Amino acid sequence: MSERDITELFDTLEKIYLKNLVQDDLTIAESIALHVVFQLKSPTIIELAKALKISQSNATYLIQKLIGRGYLKRIRSEEDRREYHLEVTEKFDQTLNTSRALLKESLKEQLNKYKVSDQQVIQDFYREVINNVKTECDSI
Repeated sequence: MSERDITELFDTLEKIYLKNLVQDDLTIAESIALHVVFQLKSPTIIELAKALKISQSNATYLIQKLIGRGYLKRIRSEEDRREYHLEVTEKFDQTLNTSRALLKESLKEQLNKYKVSDQQVIQDFYREVINNVKTECDSI
């Protein structure tokens, strides 16, 4: 695969990701914040602010908007009652599942354009790439 092909593939995947990331009633900043909360699995407000590289006051404002729209909830910490953890709501989960289902269907359609033997080679290749990327991410 040439560097140009890799760049084009990355750009295309990035467009798909961004299209699915931003929900109808959310800004891109709000969407990114939700996905960060989802990936961090119950972060505190301070942890979210650090991950987004924004101030705690900006994070608090963003969180309040997302709570108001029903995408996020605050859970009081069991260890420290002064601290809150953030969790995405069922509304976010449903939106994410719908988005992922559309993406999966699109990928299946593309894969089905190939012979079964070629499909297996493609799947094996992607599985290897995914495993290598996960290993790199785990070491960061």
